[in-house]
Amino acid sequence: MSKFKIIFGILIFLCLSVACQEQESPITSVEPTNVAQEESEPTAISLEALESEEVEEPTSIPTSTIEPTAEPTEIPTSTPIPPTLEPTADPIVSKELVLLGNNPSLTSLDPARHTGTAGGYVGLLYSGLVILDPTLQVQPDLAESWEISEDGTIYTFILREDIAFASGKSITAQDIIASWERATAPETESTTANTYLGDILGVEEKLDGDASTIAGLNPIDERTLEVTLTDPIPSFLTKLAYPTSFVVDIETVTNANDNWIFNINPSGPYILDEFVADEFLSFRSNESYHSPPAISEVIYLISTEKTGVELFAEGAVDIVSLRLSDALQISDSTHPLRDNLFSTTDLCTPLVAINNQLPPMDDPNIRLAFALAADRDGLNQTLANGAFHIATTILPPELPGFSPELAQEWETAVFNEEAAREALAASAYADGLPPIIISAGGFEEGQRADISLLIDDWREVLGAEVTMSMVDPNNFEPSLQENRGHLVSYGWCADYPDPENFLDVMYHSESIFNVGGYINPEIDTLLEEARSVSDTQERFALYQEIETMLLADGAVIPLAHTISNSLVSDQLEGYVETPMGIRIIPYLSFIASEDGE
Repeated sequence: MSKFKIIFGILIFLCLSVACQEQESPITSVEPTNVAQEESEPTAISLEALESEEVEEPTSIPTSTIEPTAEPTEIPTSTPIPPTLEPTADPIVSKELVLLGNNPSLTSLDPARHTGTAGGYVGLLYSGLVILDPTLQVQPDLAESWEISEDGTIYTFILREDIAFASGKSITAQDIIASWERATAPETESTTANTYLGDILGVEEKLDGDASTIAGLNPIDERTLEVTLTDPIPSFLTKLAYPTSFVVDIETVTNANDNWIFNINPSGPYILDEFVADEFLSFRSNESYHSPPAISEVIYLISTEKTGVELFAEGAVDIVSLRLSDALQISDSTHPLRDNLFSTTDLCTPLVAINNQLPPMDDPNIRLAFALAADRDGLNQTLANGAFHIATTILPPELPGFSPELAQEWETAVFNEEAAREALAASAYADGLPPIIISAGGFEEGQRADISLLIDDWREVLGAEVTMSMVDPNNFEPSLQENRGHLVSYGWCADYPDPENFLDVMYHSESIFNVGGYINPEIDTLLEEARSVSDTQERFALYQEIETMLLADGAVIPLAHTISNSLVSDQLEGYVETPMGIRIIPYLSFIASEDGE
């Protein structure tokens, strides 16, 4: 798996704030969180900062209960139908869309080094062969269609005839290859290339510096690209919707000079028009894009004196992501902005990972006892006012492959003091537990009231003495490799909508994001098998079997599934609050008023 950048900042129960974006670089800040969230990557869990004035425009809370959906995402194997981007009402193409954002950074404008989804700036400027639509279905973008060989290892993409960079220069199969070879070049230092392009034959050698080209890429002609994989990987198309594979005009890229990111030749629906640090960032429609968006100008306000809710109420911005407290207030039926509130369950799960290699957690009864003794509902009520869904499974309800039956089966394990004590009594440590350490991201224990509450539960129910060990969130995974506790506070948000992105990433013994240090050879074998199962139902059934085994073996204590909320102007058409970040802006348009304005 690739080495994602750990989410930095004051980390909360899940990705609820701008802190769940990228770390600030020496020359810039972080990218926007207002339209499609950068779910991204693992997250240390804490909730206290939710009401902190240092946290700006977060993204989660509930206004209604979202029913789980277990229907699989069907991936087309040939000649897909392009998505419909047309609004259902007459659009006003000249009206500008105004959002709240942040100063752009190198990683927010370079797809090869980007560590979030296509929902940020990078998704406006660049395109790939495919994209995810608001229902998280794979749709063609620069590709017109594709064919997959019977053995699932060869993908043949046919490019659209009308694709070009903003300059008018045609985009060819060779541009795809050049972009992917740049992303996998060691000097690019992409932390995502292995995860999203690593299925392609020759990428591993390219990343290791043992090859100058990617062996599995073959340009049949200017409009036809043949891609050979190392194995049949059903999730390959979905991974290509991640920005790592997006196309850059290689002639404009200079790795030695980061200023190139402001002088690019975009392949996506928008062009970077103007940037004034700490003030605003504006984009205008790329007329060379194959499907120019209805909204011709997008402006991100970077620094404002008023809150997002105040600006929205004044009509100064069109979409605002909400703090928990704001969303709870606005969800009241009497609130004047109630009809502008959009909500959905995130593809995110905060959790406690368990290290089964370190006594006493090598005893499955102890692992089970700690899971049964964690009062998840109390944690949710105390720190989030009951805002989130209690998690009984690792996979969140909106993720393809989620099993409602498994979630229901584990409901009784959410908090069961009697069963927890019985599990302790059945263990090898019935006469007394040794001291336990839980590793948590942050700089001081006072930031982690969520962990303090869990520690209180374990002390009261099991008599366990648990100590919190703080881990620098800027260097989270590497630090844990050197000094991992018995338990690890963690969290994960989907980068692509597939159970592989949760279960394989966090529980295969060789994954850097297996932060708990959980090792189970049987799980490893099943995870490796699931990677290449072509039948969707069979594949999801196998992942549900793996998830069942992980829960039964006490590999993890899932805590909650969060909910994202936004205020959206009633003048906008086509908005969907998606459970993970996607490129939503091209689907939007303004509705013309009766007087045509």
